[in-house]
Amino acid sequence: MLVKFKNLLKDLQNKYKNEDYKFSNLRTIYKILNTKDIYNSKYKNYIDIINMIKEYIIIDLNTIVQFKNINLFNEISNGNIQLFTNIYIPEKYQYIYNNEGNTLLHHCIINNDISIFKLLYNNYNYPINLINKDEKSLSIYSLLNKELDIYNYIKLEHTIPKNWYVLKNKINHNYNYIDIPIIINMLINQSTKETFNIPNINMNKKIGYNNYTFNDLFNFIKKKLKNKYNEYMKIINEELDYYVENYSCYNNKLEIILYNIIPFINYSIIDENKIKHNLYISSENILRNELNFILKNKHYKNKISNSYIKNKLYTKNYIYKILNNIIY
Repeated sequence: MLVKFKNLLKDLQNKYKNEDYKFSNLRTIYKILNTKDIYNSKYKNYIDIINMIKEYIIIDLNTIVQFKNINLFNEISNGNIQLFTNIYIPEKYQYIYNNEGNTLLHHCIINNDISIFKLLYNNYNYPINLINKDEKSLSIYSLLNKELDIYNYIKLEHTIPKNWYVLKNKINHNYNYIDIPIIINMLINQSTKETFNIPNINMNKKIGYNNYTFNDLFNFIKKKLKNKYNEYMKIINEELDYYVENYSCYNNKLEIILYNIIPFINYSIIDENKIKHNLYISSENILRNELNFILKNKHYKNKISNSYIKNKLYTKNYIYKILNNIIY
């Protein structure tokens, strides 16, 4: 993939001033920059270079399209799909909020604009459980606003009980990845106050759930796991040693801590009809990492279909969304 990356940079340099190539090259490089395997050590040497390239792209784009003079929310309200087709939105503008506390995608929902929604949702790899400032995910917000076309487009069967669980338990959180608040809620207990010293983690930092810190979280975990705690910590310490921010299948250290606890707990929900739902992590990053590996197989189409689509783990739309952000 390194050769592919270098060729794309060369193309960008040669063709950037040509209007026909400008935006397609930027989108392609954006995909490359988000397709790295942290377990492949050769990429560690290129992280600084890649960061410089990303910064250059954002700065240069701001000279092409002055985003500070464009109200993206108004353009959605006006149904200006041509604008969104012809521009690349830098990362700093992808997660902005309007006065109502809505993201760009939530604003698409309230304006019943599935065309712009699909374009943004797929091109910029937004998480399916992206929340607004009222902590409403895209799925929940679609249902509340009776926007069933968008809901049916994005819904995943295995996220339905998760959204139900969050609503039922009135979980106060600020995560775009729904498994995180659910796992934390399952871990909370009346633990003793022990002070932990975990390498590479600021134990006094808030985790974004109520007012808990990482130290509180490890108190919960230690009491929950009991004699399995040491085994769990071996995994965590190893994962933290490999972790490099923005270049891992995990979005952050909190995901490392919580996702790796799944094998040690009963990650399931019993709904209002007394039906048990065994849950699994619905992480775009993890799925992307799995698909990256599968794409190396010449029978990748069958493997993807059999592993994810036929068993209804994911829809075709969702798989295509992830694949759209993978380049080889």
